Amino acid sequence: MTLHQQPLDELLQQLREILQSIPLLESQGYRPPIIDGDGYTQNRDPIIGLRIFKDSISREVEVLEQFLASSEHGSELSTNASYFVAVWNEILSAPPPIVAVGKVFEPPDGKSKKNTSGSATPGGIKVDVVADEGRKWIRVNTMKNSRILAEFREADSYLTGSEDDSDVDEPLSPPSAQENSLLRMGRALAAASTVPIAGTNEKPSVTLRLTRLQPEPPDGDTDPRIAETIHSLGCLGIDIQLGERTFRSLHRDGGITCSLCRSRPVEFRPTNRVNMDLSMLIALVSDLSHAELPKNEEGARTRFRMPVCARSWKLGKSSTTATSSRKTTGPDEDLEYSKHSRALSNQCMQEMEHGLIDEIVGRLTSAGDHVTQFWTTEEARDRCLQIVEKIGGEAEKRRAHALFPADLTMEVSRCRADFWRGSRYSQSFFPSLLPIHIHPSHTSGIPRSVSSLFWGHLIQTCRHILSYDVAPHPRLYKKDGEMERAKVTKLNTKLTVHTVESMLIGACEEMTTLTANKASVKALLREMKSVKHGCEDATAIKARPRGCAENGVEDSMTAAVWIVEPRSLAEGMRADHLQ
Repeated sequence: MTLHQQPLDELLQQLREILQSIPLLESQGYRPPIIDGDGYTQNRDPIIGLRIFKDSISREVEVLEQFLASSEHGSELSTNASYFVAVWNEILSAPPPIVAVGKVFEPPDGKSKKNTSGSATPGGIKVDVVADEGRKWIRVNTMKNSRILAEFREADSYLTGSEDDSDVDEPLSPPSAQENSLLRMGRALAAASTVPIAGTNEKPSVTLRLTRLQPEPPDGDTDPRIAETIHSLGCLGIDIQLGERTFRSLHRDGGITCSLCRSRPVEFRPTNRVNMDLSMLIALVSDLSHAELPKNEEGARTRFRMPVCARSWKLGKSSTTATSSRKTTGPDEDLEYSKHSRALSNQCMQEMEHGLIDEIVGRLTSAGDHVTQFWTTEEARDRCLQIVEKIGGEAEKRRAHALFPADLTMEVSRCRADFWRGSRYSQSFFPSLLPIHIHPSHTSGIPRSVSSLFWGHLIQTCRHILSYDVAPHPRLYKKDGEMERAKVTKLNTKLTVHTVESMLIGACEEMTTLTANKASVKALLREMKSVKHGCEDATAIKARPRGCAENGVEDSMTAAVWIVEPRSLAEGMRADHLQ
């Protein structure tokens, strides 16, 4: 486009303000719906393409500054400044969270398209703003009437020869807008948007912002084919928006008017039904979560200094075997137990800083006055009982059996009394913990819809991981009766099968999954990013419209995952119990 000096001064100032505002925007990227006490998931994902957008504006500012400072600044300059300003305005006005800026999407047939007036690239179709977690695509076009009229005239010239050869003297109607760059852009956008959003069968909506095109301009420089083109774009399912938005600056306005600053709540809240994985069950029965706390850090360190005679606990040996193990303990085994003692001391100091049960109760209380049920899978229950029976202390075993009594007719009040006996907490402090409900074995059906794209994407990712064969644990070794480690997935050996299955059931049931296994959550998030496309099969999942609650689940506030710090079984490692 060609502009004169005065508009360039104004555009240059707007571009400078955009550069000052982008750092404020960088903190407003997508944040996964995860509760995490230490802040790992508090960091938002970077907005894809924002850095490239910023660099492009910086180069444009340099060009404008050099041009205006030159002796020839009275001449005309071709610039993309108004395009950058228009894209920026769309970023600030789009429904949050913003996923990408200037992202290129592949056509559904996977074939590259030729570049047509900037509407497509050799790798696909460009979308200027991807908003609302991918639900909304926005494309900006700054074409003027004069540009599209020139295209019409070029198309008309091809018809001149055939009209001259006609022997019939009939009045000819104006040619229709059968083909032009806007229609080619629209068709490419509509075709690319038929690919579902990752994890669902929902397709993004497309908005085309035409900042300068006027079907009925005041100077009369028009053609009925302009209106026909706009109508044809609408028939493709594209939302057509005409005119420019008012420029806004986060730097100048302080971000008050930016919808992105309200992209996510300050804190997510758990659902009223909470799914717990194996790591959480172990943390709940751990001596660390219930024993009286040391008075200071030194007390935490000395609590788990392990005498050699007691090191047989991890192997589940009898006292007779323990006696003989004193003679066979070597330096490597000493180092192993020394590391484990330090890990338990660190967990104890974390408990001194903020108790696990205090954290859970506090979070549930702040989430509102609603009854909470706790659920887990059969495999998590069974493995918890096996692990505790093998290496847990007496109190830890009692708590595990109180969580999952062998006698199903046992009254809940008795289970609560057994679980909280000897704890520094009273059973009235956390009465909703028991009973823990077990997911039925048939709970594996895929829901038709979920309340957020994250849940749908998580379901698809878990199913994808579980579609691969399982493998033995990479650190598989059994010595002197040590328990067999859980099987892992071949796709990602950092993920155990039961962990992925637990996450899958929680997502299908739209429950917040409470876990003390942060490493697995990180691995799952990485796998989710590797899933590029949605699914069109019969089990595809549809995300309900934003803000649509079902079964008490409200997508914009609900946490899909809740991470707490781990608590290992520790009673058998306490030095003060073994003196």
